[in-house]
Amino acid sequence: MEYSALTRGIITVEFTLPDEQLVSDTLTYLSEGLNSSMDYFQVGSFPGIHAVITPNRNEFDRCVRDILHLDIEIPSNPGRVALPQKTDLVVLSPRAWKEESIYDPGCYRGVLHHETVHILEEYLSPNIEEVPRWWSEGLAIYLSGQWVTLSREEPELVECIERGEIPSFTGMLQDVRLSYLWGWTCVMYIELIYGQKMVNTLVRECSQNFLAKLGETDSSFEEKWNRWLPLLKSALK
Repeated sequence: MEYSALTRGIITVEFTLPDEQLVSDTLTYLSEGLNSSMDYFQVGSFPGIHAVITPNRNEFDRCVRDILHLDIEIPSNPGRVALPQKTDLVVLSPRAWKEESIYDPGCYRGVLHHETVHILEEYLSPNIEEVPRWWSEGLAIYLSGQWVTLSREEPELVECIERGEIPSFTGMLQDVRLSYLWGWTCVMYIELIYGQKMVNTLVRECSQNFLAKLGETDSSFEEKWNRWLPLLKSALK
């Protein structure tokens, strides 16, 4: 398949002809996300991002294998529309999202912002492979701003807070969906209570035992996080 490429600053986007109209927005969204993440993590310089917009699910899966050198299920899950590895990013064209994913194309900007957080986190992490899902996905959802619309997309989040039916922290560790749904609330809590500097410290110094760095156990953190969560309701409505 023939690809063209366009570079703006330290970001390069490869694309096929049908996706040529997406390139400008893609460069803009990646630049926004990268600049925001670099500012948050206080990173002065970065080698850049190489992104590939793939026209369909089959080509997405091929590029994940051949460019990122990752093994994923074939065909890949409809919930997967972008995947980073180091400074490379493979993206399923939003033209294909309605038929080949669970996402609406209107989410494209948020998805790319989300992925730039992952890329910066991996760049700074001592061992990204060991980082728990609740932290990594929570960080990306929180810093990308995707949490703002999550209450509309996942009404059970607010309902569970209102009813006091909040999952246990250990339960969240063991459940993929709960990690995505609730992880960002833990990250927000940590930022509000311990500060942005602590979030930066956790990203740079921890791959496991995040709570120990805060002086907490799973149970002590869960108790304090549970007490704080009802304060979040107004922000989610």
